Amino acid sequence: GDTYRSANGGLQTTQFYNGFSVSEADSIFALGGLQDNSTVIFRGNGAWQRAIGGDGSWSAINQSDNSVVFGSYQGLNILKSTNKGQSFFNAGINFAPSENPLFISPYVISNDDSPVIYAGGIYVYKSEDLAFNWETTNAGLPLNGDPVFCMDVSRTDSDVVYVATVPVVDVPRVFVTQDGGDSWTLTDNSFPDRIPNDIVIHPFDPAIAYLCFSGFGTDHLFRTLDYGESWEALGSGLPDVPCNALAIDPADPDILYLGNDLSVYVSTDAGFNWEVFNSDLPKAVISMDLKISSTDRKLWLATHGHGAYKSDLLSSIVSNENPVVESQQIRFYPNPASEVLFLENTAVENVPEWQLYNISGQLFRQGRSTVIQLNDIPPGQYLLRLMDKATAYIESKIVTIL
Repeated sequence: GDTYRSANGGLQTTQFYNGFSVSEADSIFALGGLQDNSTVIFRGNGAWQRAIGGDGSWSAINQSDNSVVFGSYQGLNILKSTNKGQSFFNAGINFAPSENPLFISPYVISNDDSPVIYAGGIYVYKSEDLAFNWETTNAGLPLNGDPVFCMDVSRTDSDVVYVATVPVVDVPRVFVTQDGGDSWTLTDNSFPDRIPNDIVIHPFDPAIAYLCFSGFGTDHLFRTLDYGESWEALGSGLPDVPCNALAIDPADPDILYLGNDLSVYVSTDAGFNWEVFNSDLPKAVISMDLKISSTDRKLWLATHGHGAYKSDLLSSIVSNENPVVESQQIRFYPNPASEVLFLENTAVENVPEWQLYNISGQLFRQGRSTVIQLNDIPPGQYLLRLMDKATAYIESKIVTIL
């Protein structure tokens, strides 16, 4: 016993919490919080850098500037780095009176407006300057007295945030703001008496969101199409085990990935039907969080007890043999396209409205026309969102620009 050496190399026992984050610009940069073992940062060299200390909790990456990242430890104590995680300093919140956040509490940074961050305790807090200053939303009042367990901010509108509270003094609740936290709306409350583990907003339509629940004997996945005014249960093919995390493919939002206490599952029809997606995973793995790296089309999995993994996403294949894409009401052609994309409203004579997003979920261009000029648009895959507000018609399709 005079000397010892480490014998832990390759031992896959790392326990991640929810709140894992990956860069959308740097395919090898990721970080997450570990139970009892600090926050860890991956830089692509096979090793993970340990940072901060305590129980690692939620993390966040500024997708507009990856040098700015956030980590945290228990009790919603947030720290900030301006050198890509090499060092951190306190960026904590001046808590409201009687605040008692959960041991592991959430916070999210906006993709649409990167200085904006929201954090959830008994109150919901907001910063508009990357955590230099914080304010209490909802006119300084708690939502319902229960702590926030999960939350998400829209990728296209930083004023839209969904939060879910755990049932301590009340039943599980979901609240939505569409004005940056000035006011919050209590959504429809047809949920099981279980813990809401994850809530994820559609990458292009903030009225659509998915909500995961833990527990047994009840539905585990719900979806809203109207900012929470109503929710529908989904999940044909999912086992009756706790649902922990969900990720939406920004290149094809009908493709969803779900992590639960057994494995990872995939749906190609917006959550109605599911199949197992567990190639090369252990036979049973607690999937705590799922994130997508857009640059290399990878799905990252953070597990509770088996470390981290990543896998290729399913492909959204666009055929060159069928240049005209027919939809229920609007068609566009050709696809792939190089110079011009033509739109035609087949149901009525209204000129269609459209929005063009890149694979990172950022709005690239929008308009109301029957022709989209492509000359100055970089090649790649884009999501074309077609709208006819007169008939309340909306559809999204993948288009390839050459």
